[in-house]
Amino acid sequence: TTTTTTTTTTTSSPSSLPTQQSMLLLPPNPGFPPCSVCGDGMKVTNSLQVVSIPTLPDPVSCAVLEHAGEMGYIDPKLCGIMSARYAVACDCALSDNDASSQSS
Repeated sequence: TTTTTTTTTTTSSPSSLPTQQSMLLLPPNPGFPPCSVCGDGMKVTNSLQVVSIPTLPDPVSCAVLEHAGEMGYIDPKLCGIMSARYAVACDCALSDNDASSQSS
């Protein structure tokens, strides 16, 4: 008898950021209203920052978190809590529209 052994080596990429493909694997939209992770009139400026969310098994980038909020995946009960918790890590700043209206 002949025995064959196969060895599989898995290499991880240097970045553990979610890919566009993983963003497409979101569950069906629960239909919540849009939620700004940064708060009203603010936007994420450090989209590559990775944050841990207690209810998710893996960390996500601020870009994915912002997208999930815009698309109605964040429960309104959690929206304010999330903006308070992640605004510093995601380096939130005034959105371009709000910044230009304040300077006029």
